[in-house]
Amino acid sequence: MTGGPTIPAGADPDVPMSSGPSRSSADDGPPPHAKPLSSERTARLLEGVDVLVVDLDGTITSDDTLELLRAGAGAAPQLAGRWREAVATSKQAEKVLLHAEVGLDVTALSYRCEVLSLLAGVRGRVGKVALVTGSSVTLARDVAGHLGGFDEVLGTTLEVNLTGPRKAAALVERYGSDEVWYVGDSPADVPVWRAVTGGVVVGGRRPEWMPEDLRRVVPLAVEDR
Repeated sequence: MTGGPTIPAGADPDVPMSSGPSRSSADDGPPPHAKPLSSERTARLLEGVDVLVVDLDGTITSDDTLELLRAGAGAAPQLAGRWREAVATSKQAEKVLLHAEVGLDVTALSYRCEVLSLLAGVRGRVGKVALVTGSSVTLARDVAGHLGGFDEVLGTTLEVNLTGPRKAAALVERYGSDEVWYVGDSPADVPVWRAVTGGVVVGGRRPEWMPEDLRRVVPLAVEDR
C-alpha cells in the first residue's frame, strides 16, 4: 500500500465514526449472540467468506505491543533523543522507530489460544486470511512469519497509522465488495466492523460498548490450552 486511505472530511481519525455507510446494520444478519461461540463453531460460521481480517494487539495477542516497545526503549537511554523526536512527529513515526531500534521477540508474546484455534479452523474454509494491524508493518510481518497461515499482512507505516477509520477505509479500498469479516477486540474496531460484512469480538462475551447496530459481530469463547 503506497498511500494512506481516504478519511471523510471533518472526521477525527482517532475517534470511531458514529454514522455513515455501513455493510452491517440492525436489519442485517442474525440478532446479537447472547452466548459466545467456540473457535470451532465460529470457523464453521465463516465458511465461504472471501476475506477474514484479524487484528494483532488485544486480538491475536493479549499484549499491547507498543507499550512493550516503550518499556524496552525506556531501558535504552541512547535512544531518548530520537524517541522524543519521533513522538513529536506522529504516532506512526514512534511505532516504526521503536520496532526498528528496540524490536520484540514475537515468540514470547501472549497469544490467545482461541484466536490461534480459529485461524487453524478457517484454513480451507475462507478465501484468504489477512493480518491487519495498527502495529508497525514490520512487526506484523514478524508475527505472521512466526505463526504462519496469513495470505496478506498490512500494518502501520511512516505514511499511515493503520487504526480505526483508517483501517476501515484501507479494507474497503483493498477488498471492495468482497465478503469480509473482521476479528477485533476494542471500541477502536467499531468503524472497521461497520465497514465490513460481519465480525468476531474476542474476550468471551459481547461487550457492553458494542453498538446495537453491529448485530453480526459474534463473541468468541475464551479457550485455555
